[in-house]
Amino acid sequence: MITIKEFASLCGCNAQTLRYYDKIDLLKPVKVDQWSGYRYYAKSQAIDFVRIKNLQAADFSIEEIKTLLTLSDSQVYDAFDRKIAEQSQKLERIREIQRSYLTEVNTMKKTINSFCDHLLHRANDPEMLSEFGMTKENTASLVEAVRILLFSRAEKSHTQPQAV
Repeated sequence: MITIKEFASLCGCNAQTLRYYDKIDLLKPVKVDQWSGYRYYAKSQAIDFVRIKNLQAADFSIEEIKTLLTLSDSQVYDAFDRKIAEQSQKLERIREIQRSYLTEVNTMKKTINSFCDHLLHRANDPEMLSEFGMTKENTASLVEAVRILLFSRAEKSHTQPQAV
């Protein structure tokens, strides 16, 4: 058995990481001194540490890792294959969203422009203008202000990306 400090050095981590792993029941020390609370590890647990770090790097959850630590290396390797397939599907979905992004944004801009044009057309109805005490000039400026308001946030904070 070796101390937590020695085990941390062996594994290339810090003792705080090992305390955290102990707390979440991921990598328990083989012995905890009842009086001092010192943790002791077996050198063979370094293999589990390596498995944990690799599984974390591959984006497995803590609960998944706990399960995978109980399996054989070939079963863990199969889990990597499943994770790769899962991540590939997720990546493809992100690519689909990227491809449709500009189209959807441009469609919404056209819809907003169409709405503003419709509003302007309706607002130029002489009967409506007189009912609200408006003129064609101040109606046009009001509709333009609405158009600017609808587009201002997107245009101020974003530049137009290039289509992929």
